[in-house]
Amino acid sequence: MTVSLHRIRTYEDLDGAQGREVYFRPHRYRVGDLAPLKAVANVRAASGDVLCQVLDVSQNGVAMEWPVEVPVSVGDPVPHVSVKFDEYEAYAGEAHISSVREAGNALIVGLSFEGPLVSMDDVLELRTIKAFAEETSKAWGDGLRWKDKLAAGFTNSQGINGDKLNSLVSFAILAAQHGMHWISLGLYPGWSTSSGSPDDLNRLGSYLGAMAQSHGDQGPDVAPRASDLQTAEELGRRVALAAQKWVRGQETAERAAAA
Repeated sequence: MTVSLHRIRTYEDLDGAQGREVYFRPHRYRVGDLAPLKAVANVRAASGDVLCQVLDVSQNGVAMEWPVEVPVSVGDPVPHVSVKFDEYEAYAGEAHISSVREAGNALIVGLSFEGPLVSMDDVLELRTIKAFAEETSKAWGDGLRWKDKLAAGFTNSQGINGDKLNSLVSFAILAAQHGMHWISLGLYPGWSTSSGSPDDLNRLGSYLGAMAQSHGDQGPDVAPRASDLQTAEELGRRVALAAQKWVRGQETAERAAAA
């Protein structure tokens, strides 16, 4: 019996993609997915700075609406671009024009970043905070309904830094706008000496609230690590104790006022 042999295909011959032309394509977020955040890109072009409305964004680039009167071509270098979501600057650095296409009367330009990847985790966290803040507006408008209540905050991100302080500051400001009283963490920073370790309480050195870090490839059964969870528990106990003192103080003040 004769068996026909098939030629072994090279990598470039494989079906489905384009061989070595396959590139890393991170998830793209449309501007509607990031509401209520507003996204803009300030591009330094040859003719001057151009402010563009962002249409979608990923870790390594943006698509934006470009003014038709400003000349632009694929491959044009961009010495500086700043991409902001509200007041948060997610990217600032060099880039290049990767695509130009017409869409009706508009010009859609794709721009690829030359610098570090954008942390979309930070942008998504900011979106969550902004959406939460907007949802609390009814309580604010109802005679500061949350006034004199206690507030505290914790945050978790994939990166060790991850701009977690920005998240806590946003929460603290929101609490202040509602007339609330913010409870800080009340712990010394851990992992801050040569004899320290990531198993220390408050290993990320926060004062304003509890910070945690979780690796992106680990589930909630593993991450964040035990020291971060214990730090959050310490904050919870501190808030509970403060609430007990606050209630007793209010009762004492009310009795004194009635006497």
